[in-house]
Amino acid sequence: MTAAVCIILDVGIHMATDVDQAVDCLKLLIQRKFFQGEKEEFAVVLCGTEATDNGLADEDGNFVHISLVRALAPLDWDLLEFFNSESLLSTNDADVVDALIVGVNHLVTQCKDRKGLSEKRILLISNLLGPADISQLTEVAHNLRIADVKLSLIGFSLPEGSAPPESERAVLSPNSHPGPSSSRTNGDPQFKVHPAQKAIGDLWSQLNGESYTFDEAIPALAYFETRAVTQRGWKVDFQIGDSLSLPVEGFTQVREARPPALTQLYAACPSTPIRAITTYCTQDENATELQSTQVIRGHRYGNTMVPFTAEDKAAVQPAGEKCLTLIGFTPASNVPINLHLGDSVLVFVANCPAENHPVAQGLAALAQALFELNGVALVRRVYNRVSAPRLGVLIPEVRGTQVALFYTDLAFADDVRTFQFPSLPLRTTPSKSHVKPDRHTPTDEQLKAMDEFVSSLILGKMSDEDDSDAECNERQDEANSGLALDVKPEQLPSPWIQRLFTCFRERGLNPTESLIPSTSNQSMDSWLVAQNLPGLEQLLARIAPVYENASGNDPVSSARRHLLDCLPTLSSVEKEQEGESGASAAKRRRLMAAELFGLQTNDSSLTVDNTQASNSFTGGGGLILNSALSQVSQLTDVGSVDPVGDFDKLLAQGDIRFASQRLESRIVQLVTDPYTGSILRPRAVSCLVAYRERAIRAATNNPTPDLRLAQDYNTFIRTWREDLDLRGYLQTNQPNGGAMDPRLSFWVETITQGFGLVSDDEVQGIGVSRMEADSFLSSSTKNEPPVDQSCGSPSAPPNPTTEVVTEQLLDELE
Repeated sequence: MTAAVCIILDVGIHMATDVDQAVDCLKLLIQRKFFQGEKEEFAVVLCGTEATDNGLADEDGNFVHISLVRALAPLDWDLLEFFNSESLLSTNDADVVDALIVGVNHLVTQCKDRKGLSEKRILLISNLLGPADISQLTEVAHNLRIADVKLSLIGFSLPEGSAPPESERAVLSPNSHPGPSSSRTNGDPQFKVHPAQKAIGDLWSQLNGESYTFDEAIPALAYFETRAVTQRGWKVDFQIGDSLSLPVEGFTQVREARPPALTQLYAACPSTPIRAITTYCTQDENATELQSTQVIRGHRYGNTMVPFTAEDKAAVQPAGEKCLTLIGFTPASNVPINLHLGDSVLVFVANCPAENHPVAQGLAALAQALFELNGVALVRRVYNRVSAPRLGVLIPEVRGTQVALFYTDLAFADDVRTFQFPSLPLRTTPSKSHVKPDRHTPTDEQLKAMDEFVSSLILGKMSDEDDSDAECNERQDEANSGLALDVKPEQLPSPWIQRLFTCFRERGLNPTESLIPSTSNQSMDSWLVAQNLPGLEQLLARIAPVYENASGNDPVSSARRHLLDCLPTLSSVEKEQEGESGASAAKRRRLMAAELFGLQTNDSSLTVDNTQASNSFTGGGGLILNSALSQVSQLTDVGSVDPVGDFDKLLAQGDIRFASQRLESRIVQLVTDPYTGSILRPRAVSCLVAYRERAIRAATNNPTPDLRLAQDYNTFIRTWREDLDLRGYLQTNQPNGGAMDPRLSFWVETITQGFGLVSDDEVQGIGVSRMEADSFLSSSTKNEPPVDQSCGSPSAPPNPTTEVVTEQLLDELE
C-alpha cells in the first residue's frame, strides 16, 4: 500500500526567518522516508514564488504566485537534491488557502481511479503569517472531506479542539519565554491572530488535523527509522504431552534492527538496471573463467580441498518438522540470564478466536502455574523442516489480565565459553594487630563517597528492593533528587544505524566533501555531543553543566568533588629516556616469557621463584595463612598462568587433598596439550618441582609433621607409572614409536631424573625405602630412548634402535 502526499511549502517574504527551518524539516522528512524504504509518492507545491505554474491559474489573477514544481511521483533522490541545492525564498506572498486548493486538486486528479492507496495527505509548512482568503474556506473543507484528504501543519501550533479567535491578544509575563509560534512578534509582547492563522485554524479544527512547531518537528524527524515490518505470527502446536497440544502463535517482540540493503535504491540513470553478476575463475595465472555448471562447492581441510556436492549438502541438512515441544519444567534459578542466546524474543499467545476458549484457558493456566511457582519451561523449537533444532525457555509473564509466555533461545554446551580469571580482592575486617590492611583496599570513607557519586547519577526514581538496610535506603532517597530522568532503552535509536544513514546522506548530497569524522577521531569532550548519543538530549542537557563546570552546587558536582577528595592522588610516571627503551623492552619480553610460558633465563631462577613462592604461604615452616592472602578471596582451581602460586594459595586455605588434585590435573593438562605441549613443558616441570618440595617441607619443617602432601605426591607418581604400564610403553620389547607419547616423554626426561618417590630418607614414616625408590625408577631405564654416542666415541657400533626410529620418522613424513 502506498500513500500520496502533497507538500505545500510557503516561501513568501514573511517566511524569511523560518524558511531555513522549514527546508530542514522537509529534508529530514524525505531522508527518513527515503532510507525507511516507504512506498510513498510526493508532490511539491510552492506558495509565494515569482512565477505562476499551476493548472488552476487564470487571467483574472486567481491562484497567482503558486507553482507546482513536482508532480505526484515516487520518492527519489532528485527530490532531496532539490531541497538541498535550491534557494527557495521569494519576495512575493501568496494566498495559503489557494495553495491548499491547488494541492488538493492535484492529489484528486492524480489519484483518481487508482487502487492501493492507503491515504492522501496535505502537508503544509508555513508560519501562517501571510495572506489568506476565507471566503472559500467552507468549500475547501467540504472538498477535503469528500476526497478523504488529511491535513498536517508544521510551523505553527494550533490549540487543540478549536481555532484561535479573530482578535485575540495574549500578554506574556516578564519571566515567561515565548514559544516557537510567538517568536514572530519581533519583541512585541502582544500579537493578534493573522488571517492565515484564522483560516487554517478553522479548517484544521473541522478536519481534526495535526500541527507541530518547528522546534517540535525537527527533533522528531532528526532520527532515521528502518522500515516497519508487518508482524506475522508463527503458528505452531505447543506439544505438552503425547495426547495434549495447544495451538499457539508466536510474535517477535524484540529483534536486533539492521539497516536495509541500499544497493537498489538509486542509480545515476534510472533506465539502467542494477544487476549482480557472479563469475567463477580458476586460481592460477590465467584465471580462466568457468561456467556455473563446472563449479561445485568444497571445503578446505588442511591442504586438501574436499568437494561437497548438492547431494552431500542434502544429506547433512537437519531433517525435522516444525514443532514446539515441551522438554520439562525447572526452577527459574536453573536458567540464568547469561545462558540466554539468540537475536530475538518471541511472545506466545493462544491461537484461538475468543478469550474464553479452552485453548486460551489452558495456556493461561500453564503460565499462571509457572508464574506462581517461579518456574520456566524448557522446549525444543524447530522453525521449519529445514531449520536446525533450538533449545529454548518459556518464561511466564502476567500483566493484569494478560497472560503470555516469552520465548528465548538457550545456549548449548558448544556455545558456552569458559574462562578462568584471577580472584578479586576480598574486603574483610581482620584484627589490626594480626593483619596489616592492604593499600589497595578501599576505606569506609572512599566506599561512601563512591556510593554517593553513583547514587547522584541514577536515572529516574529507582530503588533497591532487596536492600533492607536503613542507611542504604536513606542514600537511595537522596539519589531520587539527583538527575530524576527516565531513560528507556526502547525509545533510544541505534547510533550505528543513525551514523550509517548520515554518512550515506552526506556522501550522496556532497560527494566531494569528506564524511563526518567518527567519535574515535574526536576530542575527549565530543562524547557529550547529541549526534553521538541520539535520543539522550535531555540527559546531556543535565550532565553538560556538570561536566563543563565542576564547581557547581548540584548533587552530581558535589558528589564528584567529594569522591576526588577521598581518592588517593595519582602521580604521572615519566617515560624512560630513549636510550633505555631497548633495555626496558627486552626486560618486558623476558618477564612476559617467564610469565606466559614458564621460560627462565637462568637455572637458579626456578629455585629462587619456588623458594619465594613457598615462603608466601609458610610462616615458620608450616602451612599458616599469611596476612596478604587473607585479603584475597578463596581460589577454586590452579590456573595456567601462575600454577605454582595458585597451588601455594590453595595449600594456605587448608584443603591439602583438594590442592593436590588441582595441581595434578594442571600438570597432566600442561604435558598432554596437543598444541603447546613443548612450549608449556617448563611450566609443568616447575609444577612438579614445587609439588615435591612442598611435600617434603610440610613433613619436615613443621613441629607436627604432615605426611598428607607427600603421600599424595607418591600416589601421583605411581599413578603416572601405572598408566604407562597399562598402555605398554614401559615394556622391554615396546616399539620406540611409543616414545613420542607426551606422558612417556615427561616420565623419561623429568620424573626419572630425580623426581621419583619420596623415600624415608627424605620424610620419616612415608613407608618407602631408598632401595624401593631407586628400583621404582631403574626398572624403566632400559626402556629409555637410546642416546647416540657415536659423536663421543667414533668406534662405537651404530645403534639399531636409532635406525628404526629414523626410518619410522621418514615414513611418517612421506
